[in-house]
Amino acid sequence: MTARPMEQRVSVLLALRPPDGTTRYVDQLVTDLPVDIDVDFFSWRAVFRHRYDILHLHWPEKLYRSPRRLLRLPKLALTWSALTLARRRGTRIVRTVHNVRPHETDGVLGRALARSIDRTTDLFITLNPHTPVPAGAERIVIPHADYVERFADIDRTDAVDGRILLFGHLRLYKGVAQLLEAFGAIAADDLSLRFVGKPFEASVAEQITEAETRDARISHRYGFLPDAELVDEISRASLVVLPYAQMHNSGALFVALSLGKPVLAPRSDVNESIRAEVGDAWLSLYDGPLTEGRLADAARASGALRDEPHAPFVGRDWSTIGHLHAEAYRRVAGVAPVLAGRDGG
Repeated sequence: MTARPMEQRVSVLLALRPPDGTTRYVDQLVTDLPVDIDVDFFSWRAVFRHRYDILHLHWPEKLYRSPRRLLRLPKLALTWSALTLARRRGTRIVRTVHNVRPHETDGVLGRALARSIDRTTDLFITLNPHTPVPAGAERIVIPHADYVERFADIDRTDAVDGRILLFGHLRLYKGVAQLLEAFGAIAADDLSLRFVGKPFEASVAEQITEAETRDARISHRYGFLPDAELVDEISRASLVVLPYAQMHNSGALFVALSLGKPVLAPRSDVNESIRAEVGDAWLSLYDGPLTEGRLADAARASGALRDEPHAPFVGRDWSTIGHLHAEAYRRVAGVAPVLAGRDGG
C-alpha cells in the first residue's frame, strides 16, 4: 500500500470544540472523515502559529463575542487579525451557516466583521436549500446528520404514556412560555410535561418552576446530560415538542426522530422538507401559536409509532456526511481525491 503524498492531504482548522465523549454537532463532521483530511480544532495559538488549507467556520460570532464589555473590542480585533493572517497565508474559508441570523444581536463593529467574513468566505455550506447566503456566493448543501448509529448501542426505556418532552438548550426563543400556557390549558390527568436541559436565561427556569408549583403534571431536569441519560429521558417521552418562535435547523429534532419519537413543531420551509422525507406521522406541523388542542391531539396520536425504532432518514448517516465534507474541502483546496487502492480505500 502506497502512502498518500503529503502534498495531496488537506489540513483543516475546524472552529468547533473537540469531541468530549458526549454527542455534539462536531462528532458528525469528524467521525467518518477520510484519511486524507487532517483536522485540528480551533485555538488562537493554532490560527496564529500554523498555516492550514481550510479554516472551517460555524458560528463565527462566537469567536468575537464576550459577556465582559472590556473584552469585546479586543476579541473583535483578535478575530479580525486572525482572519486577515489566514487569508494572507492562502487559507481558504469555508463556513457552515446554521441559522438565518444569530440568536443574539451584535454591535456595529460585530456586524461589520460579520459582513467582512461573508465577503471573504470561499464556500458556504448550508444544512438545507432554504438557508440564505450572500448573493452570488458559492454554496453546497450538506444535510444535518441523524443519530441512529450513534445511539444504537444505548439501552432505551419504555415510554411513559402521555409524556410530552422539550429537551436541549432551554431558551426564551424556544417557546417555553407558550408551551407552558398551552399545556396548562389542557384539563387531562393522563398527560404530563417534562423539561430536560440547561436554562440559558434565569427567567426560563423561573417560568418552569412557577408552573410546577401550580401543576403537578409538570417536571424538569436541568443540566447537560451524558448520552445514556439523555437517551433515557427521551425514551421515556411519548412526544417531543419543539415550539420554537423561530425554527430553522434543529439538532434536537434529529435526535428525537433518531430515537423513534414523533415530533410536533412549527411549520417552516425546512420542516416541510423534513416531513416530506420522514412522513407525516413522524413530524406534525402547526401554524400560528401552539394551542392546547394541537398539543393534546399530537400527544394522543404519538402511540402509533411506538414500535418503530427510528424515522426513515435518507442520506443522513455519518459516513455520508463525512465524505461530503471531505469533497467540499478538497474542492476548495484544489486537491483531487485519492484513487481507490492508493490509501487502502
